[in-house]
Amino acid sequence: MIAIAIACRPALLIADEPTTALDVTTQAQIREILKQLRRDTGMAILFITHNMSLVEAFADRIMVMYAGQMVEYGNARDVMMTPRHPYTKALLDCLPVRHLGMKGDAARTGLPTIPGHLSDLAHRPAGCAFAMRCGRAHDA
Repeated sequence: MIAIAIACRPALLIADEPTTALDVTTQAQIREILKQLRRDTGMAILFITHNMSLVEAFADRIMVMYAGQMVEYGNARDVMMTPRHPYTKALLDCLPVRHLGMKGDAARTGLPTIPGHLSDLAHRPAGCAFAMRCGRAHDA
């Protein structure tokens, strides 16, 4: 699919979950191919993924979305090192590598999860859509 997408040398490649269901080695190969294309052709790449480890290794800038709304945007290093929105922080806290580095034995403590469920998008709550799942939200 990537070969078909780049055959016409587009100025922008939209890569929507390009590494889903691939093993880690193949994911790394795809990531390197995309980086090389970006370097060699100057092609911009919009990389859409839930895999924050890939984002960390690939992106220059990051936009985090929740329930169809942008909740955070910035330089990749800034977003990954000092997330400002609770959803971004929760996503990053769920990374096994970060969890191991901060918490010790993941097998013993378990990986953190994001509590609750996505709100009904047809009936969005007022304010931040993540509020129902957020430990920092309050009525005010």
